[in-house]
Amino acid sequence: MQGFEVVLPDKATMEHTVIPAIEALNRKDMEGARNLLRIALQVLLVRAVNTVILASDDMHDLLPRDDPLLKKCVDPMDALARSTIHWAQSVEKALDWSVVQLAQQDPRGSPYALHMRCQSSVSED
Repeated sequence: MQGFEVVLPDKATMEHTVIPAIEALNRKDMEGARNLLRIALQVLLVRAVNTVILASDDMHDLLPRDDPLLKKCVDPMDALARSTIHWAQSVEKALDWSVVQLAQQDPRGSPYALHMRCQSSVSED
């Protein structure tokens, strides 16, 4: 990623907090998993990490919505959904602009010809 440094938990953090947090979660020990997750997040934040991408929705759901640590975390599915919506909106705007340009250039004003031109210009990309 340009402009970002990826920082992973070190071996000790993985062995003593992250993996045990996942194991606690699998045992349905929510309090233990929550406490271990908080420790892992604090370790990353001490290392000057600004944002933590949580690898699991289950991890994201461990912390209460008003937990200050959660504000430093990103749910990867949420980020993917937002990125996809942004991309779709930018494509839609580009297509709308192409349709306007084609309508101005088509002396016949035929909606079918306009549709065909728009489709062919999209498939050329």
